[in-house]
Amino acid sequence: MQFDRRKLADLVLHVSATVGPADVGQVKLHKVAYFADMLAWLDRRVPVTGATYRKRPHGPTCDALPGVLRELEQAGTIRIGRTDFYCYQKTEIEVLVSPAIIHLDAYEIGLINEVADFVCGRNTASTISELTHDGPWRLVGYGDEVPYATAHLLVPMEVSEEALEQAREAILEAEGSQTAHMEVFPVSELRSRLQSCVTILSQ
Repeated sequence: MQFDRRKLADLVLHVSATVGPADVGQVKLHKVAYFADMLAWLDRRVPVTGATYRKRPHGPTCDALPGVLRELEQAGTIRIGRTDFYCYQKTEIEVLVSPAIIHLDAYEIGLINEVADFVCGRNTASTISELTHDGPWRLVGYGDEVPYATAHLLVPMEVSEEALEQAREAILEAEGSQTAHMEVFPVSELRSRLQSCVTILSQ
């Protein structure tokens, strides 16, 4: 999968500028990037950024995100601050200049907006972390890559043994021909699944 660092930087700037520092920090940026990339891959087999995600205790994290944040801060584009939040240190990201988002197309911006609203507007860092402990995350070991080929396991359906086997093979082998015969599911189905999970967690 080809990684586009410029697209990840644009995602960070767009989400941070749109949502604001009070509602988005580093934890939620990891989730926005993860869901945006997986949703795009499900919808058209091309992720937004192509970044690598790994299983961590609080859900998948984006390998390249810390480095991109440092680069943007060093360039004077953002300011990264930390504040106390219920006995935890919360990272807040403030955009210092009006960002020119030139590397994302209209489809990608629309998808990122929907994901950012879901992750940042309707969830806490805790609840969104619980939501990411789903099919793809469960199939890999801590520190291991979460392949894009496992994204179909996020879809609300009864997962067949064949689909699980394809996901396992994708973890053992490089992504490639294993994904060719997987069914493409509408993005709306995954969004419905995520919303259902939020309803369950809030009860």
